[in-house]
Amino acid sequence: AGSSLVHAVLWVEQLLTTGGGWQDQVGGCCPSEATVARSPPGLPLRVAPEPIPLKPAFRQALESRLALVFTGTPRLAKGLLVEVLRRWWA
Repeated sequence: AGSSLVHAVLWVEQLLTTGGGWQDQVGGCCPSEATVARSPPGLPLRVAPEPIPLKPAFRQALESRLALVFTGTPRLAKGLLVEVLRRWWA
């Protein structure tokens, strides 16, 4: 079920030409504290999320150091990619 949701959101993002990928969708729809997701090159995309088990002490250490900050500034993956490439070729 999660995989089809990832693919559906990716499809919509491609239609909107946002340049977005699938990483955020995997993080949002996989019921794990930590997840790594991979996809071999090529189409169709085959996202394979894998939960990463966290020891309670490590989880607590992460939670005590992480913060979510909302800036109110929207960003598109396409814009970030253009900026990274511009700096790389500068």
